[in-house]
Amino acid sequence: MNLGKVLSELAEKGLGVKLLIGYKDSINGYGWHVMYYVEIVKTIEFCSTCREKYGKDYIEDTLFHHSHSHRYENVIILSKDFMDEDDLIEELIAVLAIHN
Repeated sequence: MNLGKVLSELAEKGLGVKLLIGYKDSINGYGWHVMYYVEIVKTIEFCSTCREKYGKDYIEDTLFHHSHSHRYENVIILSKDFMDEDDLIEELIAVLAIHN
């Protein structure tokens, strides 16, 4: 699977992807290499009252129904540097497998 396909599939799962590519000197002076930095963010919608009372993002309270207070938070699920594109793709595929 190529990088573009993996990134598209992550986006289809509702995950935000930040990909930065730069040129960096390697450790021990073995030359310059392309470096990849990836950050994957998951946006979670929740009700603050449900979290406080029940410890869950949402729960239907049939006895004492309350108006849900819709809030959003972004949770970083991956933040990592890579020196090899294949390693980057492998890690992104692993994230996809978890979020299927």
